[in-house]
Amino acid sequence: MRTSNNEYGENGRLMNGYDYDRQAWVENGRYVCCGHPETMQCRCYGRLHEGEETVNNKGMTGVSNASLIIATSWARQAARRGK
Repeated sequence: MRTSNNEYGENGRLMNGYDYDRQAWVENGRYVCCGHPETMQCRCYGRLHEGEETVNNKGMTGVSNASLIIATSWARQAARRGK
C-alpha cells in the first residue's frame, strides 16, 4: 500500500491523507466527500461513506456496532436521493 504523507494514529488507523485502497480522502479520521459535482451522481467511496470513521490495521472502526454504520450509510444515501 502506498502511504505518501498520510498521518496514522493508534493501531495504524489513517487519520489524515488519502486511503488508496478505497480511493477516498480522510480528515480527522473520517472519510470526506469526493467533491465531484452532484450532477455526476458518482458512487465514490468518499461520497457514500462521508463522515464515517476510518478503520485501524485490524479492520475495526471506532464504532463497535457494524450494523449501525451500515444503517447510517443507507439513510444518508436515501436522504441524498430525497427519499
